[in-house]
Amino acid sequence: MTPRILILDEFSSYLLFIKELLTNDGFEIACAEKEKDMDECLAYFNPEIILIDVHMNNGQGFLFLEKLSKKYKNSKPIIVLSSGKNVEDIGKAFNLGAYDYLIKPLN
Repeated sequence: MTPRILILDEFSSYLLFIKELLTNDGFEIACAEKEKDMDECLAYFNPEIILIDVHMNNGQGFLFLEKLSKKYKNSKPIIVLSSGKNVEDIGKAFNLGAYDYLIKPLN
């Protein structure tokens, strides 16, 4: 079975870049730019890993992270991919259930 990853980010150019990169590495990828798309993807795609930008949609990503963390209660790793580097945001992400926090751009 091909591992599945859901990517949540509002910048479609970045979504396409990450999607292509991970697809070339053998992953099956679904992308969402807003909460409605996220809920639809979760309903049919069932990812093993979720990547999320907590600064998407003017900070709504933190709410999405909290919602996902409550729903999956450590059954799926939720990894934050964000350009935000301040300690408060990183701490908040971990307090809301992030498995890891990676800073964009990824090398």
